[in-house]
Amino acid sequence: MAAKKNSSVFKQILVPVVIALLIGGSAPWWWGVLFGEKGPSPPPVVATDGLFEIESQLTGDLKDGPARFSDLSAYFKDANKELMGHLTSVAQVYASGQDHRGATYVAGPAGVGKSYLIGQLDMLPANATSRPIELSEWFKQPGPGFTTESAPDLRTTDGRMVFNTLRHLSQPETFDFGRFLADAGALHDDRLMSFVLIDDLDEIHPKSAEVILRELETYLRGPGDGFVHFIVFGRPEGFWPWLKHSDRKPLANVTNTPFLLQGPVYETTGDIELRCAEYYQWAHEGDAPQGVIDDFRTQVQKYPFLRHTVRSLATGNFVLEESIRRHRSGSSAHREAKALRDGLLSDMLSRNKESHNRPSINDDLYMLILERVAVFPIEQGRSIDERGFFDVLTGDCVEFTDAQGTRCRVHLRDVLNRSGVALLDPAGLRRTPYRFEPFWLHAHLVERWNQRNHPDHRYRWHQ
Repeated sequence: MAAKKNSSVFKQILVPVVIALLIGGSAPWWWGVLFGEKGPSPPPVVATDGLFEIESQLTGDLKDGPARFSDLSAYFKDANKELMGHLTSVAQVYASGQDHRGATYVAGPAGVGKSYLIGQLDMLPANATSRPIELSEWFKQPGPGFTTESAPDLRTTDGRMVFNTLRHLSQPETFDFGRFLADAGALHDDRLMSFVLIDDLDEIHPKSAEVILRELETYLRGPGDGFVHFIVFGRPEGFWPWLKHSDRKPLANVTNTPFLLQGPVYETTGDIELRCAEYYQWAHEGDAPQGVIDDFRTQVQKYPFLRHTVRSLATGNFVLEESIRRHRSGSSAHREAKALRDGLLSDMLSRNKESHNRPSINDDLYMLILERVAVFPIEQGRSIDERGFFDVLTGDCVEFTDAQGTRCRVHLRDVLNRSGVALLDPAGLRRTPYRFEPFWLHAHLVERWNQRNHPDHRYRWHQ
């Protein structure tokens, strides 16, 4: 019986190693010793102390105290005073009756609340005509004026492996922006509505996003009177192809650098409790049980990294749903830090899969690539600034081995763009600085990489 038990244990160890090798990972140090192969030594453990120092500065404190505002929209507006002031100024131009043609670009990381904000723009005049347009829906079911097709997004440098596709204009050179606006219902009495709100710029292929913005600005340069203002929302990488383009010229009343939408800042326990109560009312149509509120507050107090995490509406909702499930099951045990972080990362990637179809193949291989991207700036000695950003150069690539043993390469920018776990700084579109978002993901992915290559490595996190 003992021999069978030992054989079973050996299989439990052997099978995961073989799977790891097939998806491009590294064998543990004892593999070569056991099978008489010298093989390459595992890569050294990558230090995360510098990332922890940055994380400690970004986390902030949570004080005991009442909620500072009465509803979530007030927190958003407080965190985005410059954007709110700008839109208020645009509204005042409308109210004055002046002719105006312009656009405001609003960028934000995945899940921060861009779509939520569209429904909270109460500074826009109540008597103004407006039309929201979701590009993702229009590109799935385009109008009669254009057609779309699937085009590769993330793929290897040789084009052999495609991780996801996005909808792309079939004939971008014939795209008629004016007809698109008409098909999308943005006309009123044969005139363009005063405010046109365009969302999901990053959920279409980047080449199509470039066409949309180029044609939008061409439209604004054309003849016309009256008032029209576009407000365009998307992740920063949706704006990047056009705003960095050498053919683009600055245009009056158009923001040359997108506003970076910030998530609400929660400074007090009352802020956290209000966040919980508002979500529960919205998602479950009722008052939040005190047990759910207490669980959510306690979890955020226990794990400092959650204070920044819950600033994102989508990711914060994942944390809230966990508190709700715990309350309903009668459990009071919170997950350990690594399990909680792994779960949140999985939730973020699942959400991104729904919106950007990534990854559409081999989730394990994609995770390995994310880990290697996280390690890259540290191994290369790139400076990571106090906000967590590091520069990514045009030729930066990471390598991996596919299931057939072929060495493959992917560009870092292609991985980070539309990943749902990284933020491109809109103020640095020429330099392309990125950071993982929320920032704790950077150290988490590095620690996963360390454990992949050194099974006895103890997972570390900033406490």
